[in-house]
Amino acid sequence: MPKRLRPYILSAILLIIMSAVAALLTGEWFYLRKHRGHAVQSESPATAPMPEPGLLPDDFSLPALNLYQQLVERPLFMESRRPGQPPSA
Repeated sequence: MPKRLRPYILSAILLIIMSAVAALLTGEWFYLRKHRGHAVQSESPATAPMPEPGLLPDDFSLPALNLYQQLVERPLFMESRRPGQPPSA
């Protein structure tokens, strides 16, 4: 190899590698773009997962507020686990 081209050998190798990576990514992008439509069309409602019986939306309700009374009486993030004093005006 001529001496005047030696400083550019690394740049040439990197250019070849980056061109190959760019070609690979472009090919994947076109492939996935082409086949994405087939996946959406072939998906049928029968393949959708069924919700678990205990998690149906009509079964959802909040617990009664009296179940949280102990949290009010003994706050979790206070060191003494006692409610704070109301601020004086």
